[in-house]
Amino acid sequence: MSSNLMKTLFKMQQNRDETDCTFSFKDISSEKSEIKLIYTHRLILSATSPVFKTMLSEKWSKDESIEMSDVTFEVFEKLIKAIYTGHLDVEKLEETLELYSLAHLYQVSDVIKLLTNYMIKVCKYSTEVIIPFLNYACLYENLELKEACLKLIQEKPCEILKSEVFLTASTEVVKLIFSLDPLNIDTDEKLMNALDNYLKINPDSRTELEDAIYSIRFLTIDDEKIMECQFLNDDTKNHLVILKNNPDLPINILTDFSKNRNPRSAHLKIKTLPGNIVVKLYELFNDRHCFLCKAAHSSLSCPIVWTIFPPFTYLNRIYSNNYSHTCLERYSNDHITSILQAFKKLAVDEKENSRFGDFLDV
Repeated sequence: MSSNLMKTLFKMQQNRDETDCTFSFKDISSEKSEIKLIYTHRLILSATSPVFKTMLSEKWSKDESIEMSDVTFEVFEKLIKAIYTGHLDVEKLEETLELYSLAHLYQVSDVIKLLTNYMIKVCKYSTEVIIPFLNYACLYENLELKEACLKLIQEKPCEILKSEVFLTASTEVVKLIFSLDPLNIDTDEKLMNALDNYLKINPDSRTELEDAIYSIRFLTIDDEKIMECQFLNDDTKNHLVILKNNPDLPINILTDFSKNRNPRSAHLKIKTLPGNIVVKLYELFNDRHCFLCKAAHSSLSCPIVWTIFPPFTYLNRIYSNNYSHTCLERYSNDHITSILQAFKKLAVDEKENSRFGDFLDV
């Protein structure tokens, strides 16, 4: 939609020209409980949201306003403005998260995309928002935002782990952070201390964070520091110290703990893989419609693809283990792009270009 048209539509909405849909809100902050109204165009809302389309079905009367009780006037007004103008009117973190939730509730994909781009940009300038944004990225399964946040955490983990906002991370986010490898941190003692602090505030999360605990390289931490750990019992700490100082001992205990004795480095150069490639590969891997044999599995899992283009074999292997952007760190950008291009060529040869052509443009 052109910017001029959007400006015209927004002006019409503001002036109530040809509006045929009204939303009403009770202003509970007012002593008189005043009613606030937002006027919109049914056609525009229906075109941008399947939820609005259902709400504004033929059974609904345009002469009656729709009472809104599950959302505030201020946030809904920002959503309508974003729909009409293609621009966001948010400044504070809370406003951004509320609008993001509302855009998902009404499935307004254009506004979700606007917010995703905005949130990724803000993350680069403020580490304080990374954890809240990552919480929402995981909650709403926003892969692009999730990968952007994880990449920034991977580069500057100490700033995140020492912050108060880390204590508000969901257990899923904590596990994701601790699973990152490589991680620009000079000692796993900082990971241990961060988890100690987190569990003091969130003691009921201990069981859910077993994977995070097992990701810590305790065998690289000083003995006395291990013994100070609050979330491990004394027997476990003693066993870790014994194992650390006796590398030749058979590993019959603590089988789930990391056996890595290599200290991390805070001077790693994290390779930046374009986010669009990460997203496309992820979607490609999870697509359950093989265009070669027509079976209900990912084309990357198809033996026919492996025969035609062998690199798909190991790409499928690393993706099937545990997908994240770190799965791709060992491959060059050119190599990954060549895989996408080869896949696109196969799609064209199989006359599936309408389905994969634009999708695979990189």
